[in-house]
Amino acid sequence: MHPSAVIVTMPNPTHNTPLSSHFLKPHIWWDIAVLSLIWAVALFIDETLLWFGSIPIKLIFKIIGLIALLELFSFVVFHWLGKLRGVLLQGFFGGFISSTAVFIQLTQVDKIKIIPAPTLTRALLLAILAMLIECLMIVHTIAPDAVRWRYSLPLLVQGLCIGASILLLPRIKASEDTNTQLSGILDHPIIWWKVVRFSALIISLMLSIRWLSTYAQLPLVVSSFFLSLFEAHAVLAAAMIEVTQTNSVAIGLQLIVAIIAGNTISKALMVLRTRNRRLITIMLIILTSSVVAAFIVFLYL
Repeated sequence: MHPSAVIVTMPNPTHNTPLSSHFLKPHIWWDIAVLSLIWAVALFIDETLLWFGSIPIKLIFKIIGLIALLELFSFVVFHWLGKLRGVLLQGFFGGFISSTAVFIQLTQVDKIKIIPAPTLTRALLLAILAMLIECLMIVHTIAPDAVRWRYSLPLLVQGLCIGASILLLPRIKASEDTNTQLSGILDHPIIWWKVVRFSALIISLMLSIRWLSTYAQLPLVVSSFFLSLFEAHAVLAAAMIEVTQTNSVAIGLQLIVAIIAGNTISKALMVLRTRNRRLITIMLIILTSSVVAAFIVFLYL
């Protein structure tokens, strides 16, 4: 989710710290206590309190709590499955932080030369799948109960298409030279400076969407589409907050499809720059079919 996250390659990586050992240290309990306090404030604070007269303070705490919860989730799952090394691990867990960062890192020329196309394709698809899972969590956190599942269906359909493609791709065991791992970002349950930075990004995007819609006279769906070319998670969170205030289900559905399309286009462009014909062919077929499937579902909602 975090645009500023850095994913690096390490030789012969291992992660031998068991998850249970972290619960013997005070730092994880401190993080859990702070996270619980944030969600308590988010649930019980008065909705009429506004920040700068426009953004509800309740929503700010909700955003911070969601991001911190996702950080904790990534930490637990990484340590639980830490022995599964390689580009697949990097793709999936990196996708929770920033699928765009994963694509930028894995589509570099040196990676294209040493990673088999099926393995690289699966890693990139896992990054998208993780991003879609996170988007579903955002929708279920922010969207009203009455429309939550309608908003989720396009994301769910694209995720199912991506997941099926991952399972159908041929399996190739990567050599030790190609094994990579997320480094320096999951040794602490919640990295609070990243939580604050990404929360600030979402609030900034909220203000940007309002500016594009109000002063540049661009519809919310159009402005969200252009912003989603760079980052889907934050744009979806910011835009969903705007939609919940308008109570327009149609705009909400259009918004989700626009973000899916914009983010998929940006991923396709990053794949095209690799000039690897096999990778390009496989990824474009999968990305195109998943977006078409999501759009068909949207038409029937």
